[in-house]
Amino acid sequence: MQAFDHEVPYYDRQFTDAPIGRLQRKLVWQVLKHYLPDPTMQVLETNAGTGPDALWLQQAGHRVIPTDASSAMVERMRKKGLDAHIWDINDTVPVELRQQRYDLVFSNFSGWNCVDEQALSALSDELAECTTDKAVVVTVLFGRWVVWEYLYFFFRLQWKQIFRRLRKQTDAFVGGTTIPVWYHRKRDMQTAFDAHFDLIARYPVGSFLPPTYLQPLNRFRGLLKFLFLFDTLMTRWRICPDTADHTVYVFRRKP
Repeated sequence: MQAFDHEVPYYDRQFTDAPIGRLQRKLVWQVLKHYLPDPTMQVLETNAGTGPDALWLQQAGHRVIPTDASSAMVERMRKKGLDAHIWDINDTVPVELRQQRYDLVFSNFSGWNCVDEQALSALSDELAECTTDKAVVVTVLFGRWVVWEYLYFFFRLQWKQIFRRLRKQTDAFVGGTTIPVWYHRKRDMQTAFDAHFDLIARYPVGSFLPPTYLQPLNRFRGLLKFLFLFDTLMTRWRICPDTADHTVYVFRRKP
């Protein structure tokens, strides 16, 4: 996806390594650990970006294949020593990736918000063909009721943007290009994956932490660490997953 090719030089600085991004990612990793019971699992990651999650999984001893639709992102991951592949999830799984059977499929931070429900249903069919019998699918999507976002757009007098996440679809400006974004609801995800996977859990990520695009707040590191403590409890107890900046969906392969 060419839109994200232009983001590569800035991606880690503005998101991956920024305080808000790091803390939200820690929350996702806390969830992910529950679904990595074996020390050496076979993991397929989609929309992997520059590879921070793949590196974390690899360092933990898992065999991970990260993928992304952006050739520039894939090149950056390969430079980090990852076995990265180009794959746009709107397309079928590449032949070289079908040769494996995966215990876990993972997508972090809204990669699957870039495709519609029909594409998600097709993706479910694809993943059913290359996952093990008890495989788990973990995907992190945009939350829908985000107080931080309401306040941000309210005080900026951007009235039409306040409830944008309650719409079915909207547009986002990425790398100088406008791309469509879908805000999937719980029932949308269940419908898309119901043929092969059961939804077994949802977790909030960023109930108290602000959205990552509020970059000026990154300088308040003490406050962010304080908010992170509350977020840890919200994530652990799965409280109000729809009211966070992101929501983790966990599916398990049907028998």
